[in-house]
Amino acid sequence: MRLLTDEEKQYLEGLFISPKNIYLTGIGGVGMSALAKVLVHLGHHVTGSDAKQSPYLDSLIEKGVKITFNQKEPDLAGIDFVIYSSAISENHPEMIAARRFNVPLFHRAHILSFILNRHTSIAVTGTHGKTTTSAMISFLLSELGANPTCLVGSKMLNAGDNVILGDRRIFVAEVDESDGTQAYYTPTYSVMTNLDDDHMDYYQTLERLIESFESLAQKTHEAGSVVYSYEDDKLRAMMKNINRLKISYGFSKEADFYAESIVQDGFQISFRMFHQGKFLTDITLAIPGRHNVLNSLGSIALLYSLGYDINRLRKAILKFQGTSRRLEVKFNSPKLMVIDDYAHHPTEVLASLAAIKRLGRKMCVIFQPHRFTRTKYLAKAFGAAFDLAEQVILTDVYSAGEKSISEVDANLIYTEVKASKHPNVQMMPRNQIIDFLLRDSQNYELVAFLGAGDIGDLANDFAGRVEDRA
Repeated sequence: MRLLTDEEKQYLEGLFISPKNIYLTGIGGVGMSALAKVLVHLGHHVTGSDAKQSPYLDSLIEKGVKITFNQKEPDLAGIDFVIYSSAISENHPEMIAARRFNVPLFHRAHILSFILNRHTSIAVTGTHGKTTTSAMISFLLSELGANPTCLVGSKMLNAGDNVILGDRRIFVAEVDESDGTQAYYTPTYSVMTNLDDDHMDYYQTLERLIESFESLAQKTHEAGSVVYSYEDDKLRAMMKNINRLKISYGFSKEADFYAESIVQDGFQISFRMFHQGKFLTDITLAIPGRHNVLNSLGSIALLYSLGYDINRLRKAILKFQGTSRRLEVKFNSPKLMVIDDYAHHPTEVLASLAAIKRLGRKMCVIFQPHRFTRTKYLAKAFGAAFDLAEQVILTDVYSAGEKSISEVDANLIYTEVKASKHPNVQMMPRNQIIDFLLRDSQNYELVAFLGAGDIGDLANDFAGRVEDRA
């Protein structure tokens, strides 16, 4: 990924001087749609296209944004520049058209970082937990009257959208670590939830991935701070090289902020929060899981350090409902619960199933692997990831636009789960899963659909079917 040239930066200064005509290709993606909404909010004229309809587009369409679903012959007349994401290839028809008509092209991260870097900003990154953490911070700041503008990688259930449109006093954004674009950001504050092995198709080595996080930490403003999880060995080691104000959180008493006496009761989880060895307050969350305790610790640690009252933070965070596809309950009755969750990495699967297991229901997990590269690199790590589930059904890999890799499919994960001695794991085509579950309903009390692809559509379909039968 390339940094902006001085000439490009000067060109983009017009974003803050006068309205621009901006075209987004792939506007329906969660990150692209969030940026589009912020650009409209800032007074720009936005149009765009996508291959298909997306739930994130509804609020844009309501604002009168013209969106086309034919990406072959874009109308770029009068367009000042085109924004694309890493999901768009260089050979995409709209990329070719922009180059042919000499319309400037900018990556989504170029534009988002250009906006954030000129304002008070909070950048949230990490292999896992960044969506929930950025949503928590956004919600808390909104509840406490800061009126932030926020871009999050999923629909925030409290806000009903993937953005909160406030003023320019403070921006909160989830920053993607998958493609090296962290290098573009110079935030006022950064929050790092963890640093796990992933995205090796881009980074190739763990050292390069660590360098990406280190770059963001070092580029954080000297007057700001870097908030990070003390539970993550790689982050903890990396922070020794960072000469910024560092604030740690975790379960260890060596962290600046830490949690003790963690108790999950159904979908609520509570804990005692300490700051530098002194009791601070009791916290209760309306979303389960020890991973969400960590997410809340990072959020509160940042805002408490910025001077927000701990009692107001305590009261506000109980109202936080979470985000779409993060342990989201789609159906619940005494006999059956249906949960939809974004977990697609072994660490995330373990964390989500640990939280679900505490609900005390016999569990069937449907897992859709995400990307051929991730399946190739992490298949072995998935072996023991499903141990807490009584039943596991694996379905075909969701490609996310990747080309298939020879001999890489869901069978790699199946083989590892079988080798871990799981007693009930099977492969099943996607189009057979719902009928199977309806026939097999006496063998489970909870069905969890896991994955970052379109498995959420299956969760919605199944929840609808069991609700109709209830």
